Amino acid sequence: MTEVYSWHPDAVDNIVPEIKWDEEYQLWEVSGEVSKASMELAFEPVLEGKTVKETKTGYRLTVLVDQNGFTRATRDKQAFSLEAQQHAKNNQFVSNVSYDEAICMAKDALKAHYNLTEAEVNSYFYDSFHYVQTGDRAQISTITFRNHYSYQTEKMYGVVINRAEGRVTDVFSYREKDMSPTWQLLSFAARTEQRENWYVRWSLENKKTLIGHMKACNILSEHAFWQQADSSEEAMDAFVAEAFGAKDYPSGINTWRIVETLLGDAETWSGADHALFMEMETKYNLSRSDGLDKLDGDKKEIGENDAVAIIRKEFAAAWNMEETEMDAWQIVAQQVHDDFLDRGMVYWRVYLTRPMGTEKDARFQGRMNFNYRVKIDGTVMDASVLPGWFSPAQHKAVLEETASYDNELFRHFDRYAQQNGLMYAYEDFFHWPLAHQKACGDQLRPLIQEKMQQDPHFADPRLMAFANHVYGVPENGMITEAKAQEIAFQHVQKAFDLTDQERSLLLPETMLLDVTNPDKPFYQIGLSSEER
Repeated sequence: MTEVYSWHPDAVDNIVPEIKWDEEYQLWEVSGEVSKASMELAFEPVLEGKTVKETKTGYRLTVLVDQNGFTRATRDKQAFSLEAQQHAKNNQFVSNVSYDEAICMAKDALKAHYNLTEAEVNSYFYDSFHYVQTGDRAQISTITFRNHYSYQTEKMYGVVINRAEGRVTDVFSYREKDMSPTWQLLSFAARTEQRENWYVRWSLENKKTLIGHMKACNILSEHAFWQQADSSEEAMDAFVAEAFGAKDYPSGINTWRIVETLLGDAETWSGADHALFMEMETKYNLSRSDGLDKLDGDKKEIGENDAVAIIRKEFAAAWNMEETEMDAWQIVAQQVHDDFLDRGMVYWRVYLTRPMGTEKDARFQGRMNFNYRVKIDGTVMDASVLPGWFSPAQHKAVLEETASYDNELFRHFDRYAQQNGLMYAYEDFFHWPLAHQKACGDQLRPLIQEKMQQDPHFADPRLMAFANHVYGVPENGMITEAKAQEIAFQHVQKAFDLTDQERSLLLPETMLLDVTNPDKPFYQIGLSSEER
């Protein structure tokens, strides 16, 4: 229930579940009562309705469960029964073992594998997830065990059961100390990636620790690297890249690349591998991409200075100027790991800023800042990768073509702000109240889309967000702005280990509610420690 209602475990520690079997509908009715005060600890609002019923002393929450483990938070048994039947029809499988029998098999396997007593196993809380095996359509159930009922606590053990054959196929531990050397390596990589990003940005100490895990796994055990007395960081990077299928491109190494190398294609994974990876992916918010398939295998990885030199040359050629003219410009490069492209992409993003006092140079349409992207194999990225990601030559052409109507579109922000008493300009848009973001965005979106139809090259990156995204206001059960901000404050305080005094200095800088996908709306909140 804590998962269904997004409650903090402390809110319902005293709940006493009641389980009733309904013979007519062939389901279990699981319910429990909590105090009214506990409602205040909910992360999301829980309203009285089809799932919650107010009582004299608090609220009673109900969940229905059928014999196959299908679950819904509802009190409508008839509707649930029909949905469960449809779900079973859509997910037909072969099962010769009931859910209760599977639980008993899992407990017996756990006792035997880890030498646990009956009392120890019975003290654990268990839950399960199910999937259908391709080919023979066998139902596979993974039973997981915890020492607390809350889904927010970490899992301890897992047992995988093939319910068509009635046998246990895997028994495993979610605790790293009990894992195989391979999974200890993967867990270390995932944990480090969450803190430090992809491998190339890891500290030297963590790179050495990874090498230790690789040795324990006998990875490339005959490689000359292992004969070196004291390897340099550069030698370690080269070895790790080679070991995990990214030779000459260490910047492309992340946990997903390591998983693919050590476990192979996901279709061949064991039930334990699937369960452990799902847990690790969720816990550490892993990327399932590396972008290495988009790189030239005949080239080698370039560095920051190489990326800057490439863009300087391309920019000078596009604007028909001498490279030396850019010596007074501020030019910096930052390596980026993008996950939203197909399989991701690793590249250098190069930023160019013209010096103050050159604002009137007509060649640049008044633009003072530019930025471009270079793959780590040295290829300059352009609009063929993603609309709006221009090469210098494309950018110059677009600026010349759009100069006449960009200004008109940007003036729309000023007009709207003046009419509604808001801060002026495009830069202030995400400081506006959400209702005004929605109204202005709804007005501007068709205008930009019209320009895009008229001119396929039109893709001003400052305006593309308004063409491709829909901004809204909370509705249909969404959490409020205040609740979203509170959650953001809580997560930032926890992530950066802030004191209450330090947290009190944070201010909401920007906020938007992206409803482009109506099924997955999300808030994006920027926090600042200073007044604007």
